[in-house]
Amino acid sequence: MFLHRTSYPKFVFLAALTGSLAGCGGAGEATDATQVVAKVNGSEISIHQLNAILAKQPSQGVSSDTARAQALDELVEQQVAYDKAVELKLDRSPDVVMAIESMKKSIIARAYLQQVIGALSQPSQEDIHQYYEEHPALFAERKLYSLQEVAIEPRQELLAPLNEKVNNAKQLEDIVSWLKSEGVQYRVNAANRSAEQIGLELLTQVARLEDGAMTLFQGPNNYLVVRVAASQERPVSEEDAKPRITQYLHNLKVQKTVTEEVERLKHSAAIEYVGDFKRLAIPAAGGEAGVEIGTENSGVEGGEDIRNADAVSLQLGSDA
Repeated sequence: MFLHRTSYPKFVFLAALTGSLAGCGGAGEATDATQVVAKVNGSEISIHQLNAILAKQPSQGVSSDTARAQALDELVEQQVAYDKAVELKLDRSPDVVMAIESMKKSIIARAYLQQVIGALSQPSQEDIHQYYEEHPALFAERKLYSLQEVAIEPRQELLAPLNEKVNNAKQLEDIVSWLKSEGVQYRVNAANRSAEQIGLELLTQVARLEDGAMTLFQGPNNYLVVRVAASQERPVSEEDAKPRITQYLHNLKVQKTVTEEVERLKHSAAIEYVGDFKRLAIPAAGGEAGVEIGTENSGVEGGEDIRNADAVSLQLGSDA
């Protein structure tokens, strides 16, 4: 039986999976002999390294022995490549040294934020019940929708006449014909979606529509005409929704807490931007406005920003 191989050795991704540089240990490192699973050129691979990889990988139906064999082979591949790189003195390359230092800072910073997150309490039963009651379209009045959509370029002069067309049109084709006559760019789509697969702002409009009716939604990147072709009631009880609401509310608390903690640290830190980079400074919340630019992912390379690392959509049903 042959183990599946991808185009690139999997050890390339181990640093992101394990969140550490433990796999790059040298021969001089001391390891409990009972914990050693393999030795490569005198360097020891420990059971802890193996378990760290296995804990991050989904089983995907493979047997335990197969998964362990694959993970161990990845660690061996990583070690032999590491040994060769050290032989060629690539570990002293400025780019490599800078990358290691950058990842080291990310891992340590992430460890602190994980500590902050670990101190958070779970949502209370009152919070869960309140969220359930405040979002009937997601729960007690939840539906499955068959939607027809027309995404339209967001030109301000189109808004008033488009809104009038939506209010008076009998069919979605009437809207499409008018857009063609006006030379407006648009895209038509049809989809079946459950309530939780629709953005909450749009859902508040869609949930009020009867089958066959349509609405105009002003999205951040386009105007969206949505017609409910058909709908089916699929309510979710509070008891069934409770685990997902708990996770969702906890994730919101994580995002808010981490954002506030980072802002607090920025306020208390001595930060100085030098030269022309002063104009690029993004101030802490409440500070003077600067140039609005995108921010880089602050998580460990290959992962996500820690504020969103645990975020999950509120998927409440398996019938969507």
